[in-house]
Amino acid sequence: MKRFTIAVFVFFLFVGNLYAVVSSMTVTNLIAPSINTPVALLKVVCIADSAAATFVSTQLVTGVRYWEYGYSIADVWAVNDATTYPAAGAVTITDETTRQLVGTTAGDTLTLSTAASGVGYLTIDRGSGQRAVTSKLTVAVSTITTNSGKFTLYILLRR
Repeated sequence: MKRFTIAVFVFFLFVGNLYAVVSSMTVTNLIAPSINTPVALLKVVCIADSAAATFVSTQLVTGVRYWEYGYSIADVWAVNDATTYPAAGAVTITDETTRQLVGTTAGDTLTLSTAASGVGYLTIDRGSGQRAVTSKLTVAVSTITTNSGKFTLYILLRR
């Protein structure tokens, strides 16, 4: 009977975890990068882990090698979901060499809005040439203190 009880407990624990939302970041090209396009716009839909209100850092990979076209990060903004938006948080963007292109220690900050459908804007201290995209970008989000926090991040690249 003891083994049966443990087996049932493990089963329900497993099934319960199937329904938990883990963090995700899904990237698409709204304006596709190319050798002939002076600007590119990446859209990243970010959804927090439903249990821990955290994000796993994610490398942005699309079907296009955006880092090979001589772009710099010109602007970044985040638009909150209307119902499951973050109560706090900040966005950091680094490249594969761990160079910080957006984030508090790099001088350019993106603090998430704490309002429904709110917009968080990049506060810029450096010129876009100092945020050159030379390798794949990685997005990290600090703890947001709201389960299932959802927002959409837009990254504008230009030459």
